[in-house]
Amino acid sequence: MGWTVPERRHITSAGTVNRTTETRPVIAHVINTLEGGGTESMLQRLLCRFDHARFQHVIISMRHAGRLVTALPDEVACIALGLEGRSPFAAWRLARALRDCGANLVHARNLGTWLDTLLGTRMTGAETVLGFHGFEHAGSLSRSCRAGAWLARITRCRCTAVSLSAKNDLVSALRMPGDRIHVLGNGIDVEYLHQAAQSNRSIARARWGVSERDFVIGIVGSLTPVKDHRTLLLAFSDLIVRTNRFGAQAATLQASQHMTQWDAQTGGRTGIPEARLVIMGDGPERPQLQRLARELDLAGHVIFTGHVENASSSIGGFDAYVCSSRNEGLSNALLEAMAARRPVIATDVGGNAELLESGRWGRLVPVGDRHRLADALQDFLNDPEGNERRASWAAERAAHYDLAQAQERYERFYESCLRDGIPSPQQGRLGTPYRSSRADFQVAPVRPVTKSTEKSAVSRRRLP
Repeated sequence: MGWTVPERRHITSAGTVNRTTETRPVIAHVINTLEGGGTESMLQRLLCRFDHARFQHVIISMRHAGRLVTALPDEVACIALGLEGRSPFAAWRLARALRDCGANLVHARNLGTWLDTLLGTRMTGAETVLGFHGFEHAGSLSRSCRAGAWLARITRCRCTAVSLSAKNDLVSALRMPGDRIHVLGNGIDVEYLHQAAQSNRSIARARWGVSERDFVIGIVGSLTPVKDHRTLLLAFSDLIVRTNRFGAQAATLQASQHMTQWDAQTGGRTGIPEARLVIMGDGPERPQLQRLARELDLAGHVIFTGHVENASSSIGGFDAYVCSSRNEGLSNALLEAMAARRPVIATDVGGNAELLESGRWGRLVPVGDRHRLADALQDFLNDPEGNERRASWAAERAAHYDLAQAQERYERFYESCLRDGIPSPQQGRLGTPYRSSRADFQVAPVRPVTKSTEKSAVSRRRLP
């Protein structure tokens, strides 16, 4: 087990967080890795905003720490367990880490961590909350995810969901009791994203090699099957075919008496803007998607950027944003694009429909329908004035998801969990579940760091 901490974050030689004589409740956030992605980025932003005089937060990464560990605030430590695949010792290793950091409340982030968290907290007596951010993979759930959902049901564990649609997924797909699910929506820094979009637009487009005249369609996310970049590529290919066909007609129109009408339709441009597709993110699907782009003869039209640090600052380089996912709890990237005043197109699924309110704040298209998606892209390409209105609508909606409000909702929820305990069923095969009282979350003093122990602790720090 390795501790990953910035230089000013101290630990004891025994591997416990240096709390001296503090009595703040300790909240441990269990996650697969901080490598990147919507769930991880949202957690990192919340940790930067939380009131650290109110709670002490610790991250436990089941695998390696990941890139985002360097963006954590100094008050937050990260324990990287370094597990690979499904380890039979995962729950035991997690329980040891929870004891070491003195966790009073454990918040597991998404289905993949549920089983080990439930087993680990049975060994330590910490209160447990299971977070659901949407299904990470298309198709059936793995055996461990199904086991985690079953164990959560019989213990009536409290859950959080990022949207009402995610809550409905928990009830319908995993048969979780609805009265145990609390909706805690994502949050974004609206003002920062709006300013970053304005200041970074030309920088981002220069990095991608596109001109100001080009119409740039963007998507941000991991290159995995559930994000369905394949359908987006097929729709974009249809758009290019239509644009080339319309371009030939436009050339004839420009030479005719309808020249003025054509200029009015295109906002004063002398021709059709070139469409470009920028795909930001990395993942296992990248080789297949790049091969598909070559087969569709999209060279020069599609740009794969790979992983981009602080991707939200580049969203301003887009002229429109697309979310083509087959399942979404509540897309952070979609929210960020709306806050950056970008017109959006999203699949009519999960939190997308809830966020856009059935198309009121952006365009919704059916899941996996390349033709309807191509129609929406063409509408955006040919209607710059309409895009201004759509951008204003998107920004108005995004203002309801401010990060400060999300922070306060989370902290009130954590206080209620620690104050009231989590109601549990009667004793069964798993024994009597632990219930906390106010006395239980007085954190025991830990031996303070000395020069000798600090030196040995620093020598074991690992950065990703």
